[in-house]
This record gives sequence, C-alpha cells and structure tokens, in this order.
Amino acid sequence: KVEDSERLRPEELNQQNIEALVAESNL
Repeated sequence: KVEDSERLRPEELNQQNIEALVAESNL
C-alpha cells in the first residue's frame, strides 16, 4: 500500500524491492 511505503525511506524501500527480485530470480 502507498501508506505503508511512505513510512519507509525510498532507499530502504528500493533495496527491499531489489532483494525480493533477486531472491525470486535465484529460485
């Protein structure tokens, strides 16, 4: 949700998204 995203820093949010994509790619 947008509200949850605004709570985190843009950098932290982007890092989490990248890690999630990398994890999915490794599967």
